[in-house]
Amino acid sequence: MDTSRAPAASPALVAKAALRQLAIAKLEPTPENYARAYAEQLGQPLPPPQPPGLQGPELAALIERIARGLERGGRTWTTGRKKDSLHRVLASSRSDVQRLQQRLKQLVASWDSDSADDAVDTGFLDDMDPEAAAPEVPAAVPTIQLQPAAPVQPPIDEAAWDRIADTLQATVRSALPEDEPRAAELADLLAGLRRRIAREGATPEIAAQVDAVCERARRLLGHHHTLLDGLRSLCQELTSAITELAEDDSWA
Repeated sequence: MDTSRAPAASPALVAKAALRQLAIAKLEPTPENYARAYAEQLGQPLPPPQPPGLQGPELAALIERIARGLERGGRTWTTGRKKDSLHRVLASSRSDVQRLQQRLKQLVASWDSDSADDAVDTGFLDDMDPEAAAPEVPAAVPTIQLQPAAPVQPPIDEAAWDRIADTLQATVRSALPEDEPRAAELADLLAGLRRRIAREGATPEIAAQVDAVCERARRLLGHHHTLLDGLRSLCQELTSAITELAEDDSWA
């Protein structure tokens, strides 16, 4: 019995044979077709067929829904919780295209169904890998709990926080003297920090900068109050002296 084996063909010859096979079968040289023909030339098992992914228009529509959902706040799905849940879906399903597509659709549908009266289904997030999850996020309502030990907190009204920040900034600005260059500088700094808070949120760095600017504003206001108190005392003494002088006829 002859146990000798024919020498293995070089990768270049196998590649040429695979391309010739595709040409004979009138198949396009796509990665899937080429991989199948290459495996047949080597006598290896055929690679499993890849499940069809989203087509261009469907994928574009899904991305648009995700972008719109991230820009729109909700009662249960706040902007921060939407970003965290999207991170969890991407981290836990990146190795399975079909699973990733399915969970992205479920996530966006959950965002779209968020309303003031309806409970939102987030059960599809429960079986994700906890190691791939984002930092722990407190649940907003008792019926939605992404982390088993997360404390229940009331939902954050971001619009209300924006109004509070605008009101405080406007109040401090109105208290600063308009004709004082230092006051104008402080007002511009406060306005710039307010815009940063709207873009980046209330970070520790911005909070420290707000503290520093407000401390400068307090010193400036205290200086002006001291000047006003001295001016008021001077006016009172001057008024008293004029009154005494008017009642004394000896000076005439």
